[in-house]
Amino acid sequence: MGVEFMPRGQCYLWRDDLLALMVGADALMTLSFLSFPLVLSALIRKRRDAISRKAFLLLVCSLFLCAVAHLAAIWNVWHGHYHLEGLLKSIAAVSFAASAVATWLVLRQYQSESSFWESRMVRETERCQALERQLVQVRSELETHQEARFRESRKARVTVERAVAEHRRCETNLKRTRQDLESVGREMESFAFVASHDLREPLRKIRAFGDLLMSRDRFDLSDGEQREYLGYMVGAAERMNRLLDGLLRYSRITTRGAPFQRTRLALLIEEVHDDLDILISESRAHIEWDVGDVELEVDPAQIRQLLEHLIKNAIKYGKPDTQPRIEGRVRANGETLLLELADNGIGFEERHAEKIFEVFRRLHGRDRYEGIGMGLAMCRKIVQRHHGRIWAEAKPGEGAQFFVELPRHHGNESHD
Repeated sequence: MGVEFMPRGQCYLWRDDLLALMVGADALMTLSFLSFPLVLSALIRKRRDAISRKAFLLLVCSLFLCAVAHLAAIWNVWHGHYHLEGLLKSIAAVSFAASAVATWLVLRQYQSESSFWESRMVRETERCQALERQLVQVRSELETHQEARFRESRKARVTVERAVAEHRRCETNLKRTRQDLESVGREMESFAFVASHDLREPLRKIRAFGDLLMSRDRFDLSDGEQREYLGYMVGAAERMNRLLDGLLRYSRITTRGAPFQRTRLALLIEEVHDDLDILISESRAHIEWDVGDVELEVDPAQIRQLLEHLIKNAIKYGKPDTQPRIEGRVRANGETLLLELADNGIGFEERHAEKIFEVFRRLHGRDRYEGIGMGLAMCRKIVQRHHGRIWAEAKPGEGAQFFVELPRHHGNESHD
């Protein structure tokens, strides 16, 4: 492009001060426009979300074109290429206009995004405030619940302390009662021993002198009534002696019992049959047992005594002119054993089912059946010492059934 116009420096009359001012200003503007892209590039590297890539490139191009336009102005100070300068300024102006529009759009976008984030921040703030209020409410409820639980635990602790104190008081009372019972038992045994010893001495003398009178010839005992009275006296002395023996044995069931030990029931039954062999033979009693091979923890001597009394009772109260039949069996009920003993004897009325286990209780006169009424009472005492129970069922003329329930194990508890 040729030079059509005079240089701009001629308009300045080539004055050095004006030339320095105008050229320096354009040079400074050129440097400024060229430095802006560097600053924006550093900003974009640190904040990639600060401006869009397209807007950034458009703005850089606009700044570069402005810098070139100012270089053209410096060029035209000494040359007259004003068309070139105008073309560059026009391109720069269009570029800046486009940059302005793009910047405005970006600003609108950022405003909308800012509004979105502000509204979201407001919502999040409100949600956080609601959560804080809920947290405060939950904390208050938790404190209230903790206070209630504390009060309940304190009440429970007081209740437990009272229960413990009551338990200790009951233990103390139980210990005292046990000591009293042991003392009563010792006194009872002492009384029974004294009664058996001291009362038996005059009885022996009564019986001895009665026998002496009945055996001597110099006494006239031809009178049947005198002999009968003397016989009453001797018989009463014998019965009194048997009563004292029974009372002594009854008192010693608890105080003189042996420790429990594991024992086969069949072995105890065999020993009882050996002891009662003569009685069983004379009465022609038929006895059947179905006990298997069960074992239990008992005082063997007392269980033998229990079985002896039950068998003797069944034989003694048999029907006249009828062979006594006794059937025994054992049933296991968990931790207990149930011994059943049934006979075909005379039986008894149901209303006497409890009375027959009382001490010295008799349902029949001595003229019909011998005995002092201690056998079944001793059976109950033995069963009670073994922490079991005994009962009977019967009907008159249809025999009787005796039931003995005993625990199979006793643990480490005392048996004395």
